[in-house]
Amino acid sequence: MGWDLYDLSQRAAEFPDVLAILDRTPLADVTEKLGQLEPGVLFAGELKKFLDLWGNRAESTSEINAPTWIEDPSPVIQNIKAYIASDGEHPRERWNELVAERKARVSEVRNLLATYPEPVKRKFEELLKAAQKYNLILEDHNWWIDQMTPANLRHVFMEFGRRLTAAGSIPRPEDVFMLDGDEIIEAAKHDFSVDLLSVVQERIAETEYWSDFDPPLKLGREDATAQQANSPRSPGEIIGATSPDGLEQQEGVITGSPASSGKITGTARVITKLADAGNLSRGEILVTVSTLSPCTPLFATAGAVVTDAGGALSHAAIVAREYGIPAVLGTIIGTSAIRNGQQIEVDGDEGTVRILDK
Repeated sequence: MGWDLYDLSQRAAEFPDVLAILDRTPLADVTEKLGQLEPGVLFAGELKKFLDLWGNRAESTSEINAPTWIEDPSPVIQNIKAYIASDGEHPRERWNELVAERKARVSEVRNLLATYPEPVKRKFEELLKAAQKYNLILEDHNWWIDQMTPANLRHVFMEFGRRLTAAGSIPRPEDVFMLDGDEIIEAAKHDFSVDLLSVVQERIAETEYWSDFDPPLKLGREDATAQQANSPRSPGEIIGATSPDGLEQQEGVITGSPASSGKITGTARVITKLADAGNLSRGEILVTVSTLSPCTPLFATAGAVVTDAGGALSHAAIVAREYGIPAVLGTIIGTSAIRNGQQIEVDGDEGTVRILDK
């Protein structure tokens, strides 16, 4: 997807009129503006092809209330603008470098094992094949289950929302997500002509009330005897996350998990919503809560990554290592302690973020 998105940005760069539209037009009006010029129509066709293939992505992979890229292509357009502005190398080039490095490392290990007994060499090859197969399974799972399933569920519920809105039962189609399944089924039985306005308004108000609530890190007491019988370690330990209790925060220094090697000093760009991706300029340090697959194109622009959540085996860590940029994850307080535009130093080897200006 990242490769196709980069190719799409280079296609846009071929048309000065398209560049002007992307640069000067509010995101919500870009598609309409493109349709007013011949080069814009051509590029809009390319954009549609991209969305037909990759558009069933959304900011969240666990909720169905977030619009997909097909419905709102703003994140795609933001990333296109970021790619054009960055003038960086094609992500495929970095991937080719990693493939070459991997082949060299595998050859090195095979040479070291040349004098070992055959069972040892077979074991290495079995484990190598299993690790490579696991990565493919992980990618397929992320796309077909984490991305496609919520997206297709959303399309179904939005159709219910449109019918409820047409009948005057709810104010907007997206308000269908304020209803539970039984309420939607009951409305469908009555040709969608039911009064749900007060229910929706009450739940919208409740959602807004709790939207700024800062939840505690833990609820209740941790019972050491409650570990799963087949897993002696917690899920956080398995993905390499740092326990909040294990972080020793110092004045001017934020500590997290060292997740991708390297050290860099740069401007912090705090981004908590994918719609704000266009605010990230080339070489700036992405500071966010956590990342999911739709965020991957940002790594081609960022100089480093800092997150509140995650560990050495989380999405942000794996992609940061793939793109060769430093990452410090699981800081807990990164997005609240770091201000937008501050100069910070990210040390992906030590797992520290140093705030250089107050």
